[in-house]
Amino acid sequence: MKSILISFIISFLLTLVVNVIVIFVYNLVAHGAGRFDWGTAIPLAIVFGFVLPLTDGWRTRRR
Repeated sequence: MKSILISFIISFLLTLVVNVIVIFVYNLVAHGAGRFDWGTAIPLAIVFGFVLPLTDGWRTRRR
């Protein structure tokens, strides 16, 4: 349980940082304004924070 929680936190933080950077650069290039959207970045980070540790656990359990 503890390893899944740590994996969730690491996946969440990495995904959040990558989303913020990608959204910021996209808005800078496409719209000329360097903004980022928390409403997009946080839900994606939560989803990937759950999905990545679960798929990793399923993959290691099958071997």
